[in-house]
Amino acid sequence: MPAPARRALVTGVTGYVGSRLAPALLRRGWRVRVLTRHPDRVARRDWGGPLEVVAGDASRPDDLARACAGVDVAYYLLHSMDGRDGTASWPGTSPTPSPRRASAAWSTCPGCTRPTGR
Repeated sequence: MPAPARRALVTGVTGYVGSRLAPALLRRGWRVRVLTRHPDRVARRDWGGPLEVVAGDASRPDDLARACAGVDVAYYLLHSMDGRDGTASWPGTSPTPSPRRASAAWSTCPGCTRPTGR
């Protein structure tokens, strides 16, 4: 009997790196969960396999806890859009956590000792 597929969490899936990582993981047999503020953007694409979509914001510990439940590895592919203090400055966007602020939030990811990415 084959081992069950491992599950990866990918944040930033609508960005350049995340949009390439998720299909690569699927091709290698991983189950892929994504945390996104924009599930509609994820639904518009063909990822080469099913994604498990969690609607939420990586700056919110409750959303991260939901997304991290049962994952084997997490890829943190978010970044600040303005380069100052880890917050987005565009109207209508919520803050994007800086790596320092995000590491505190990622402590809610029980199976992950350290996020991957910067």
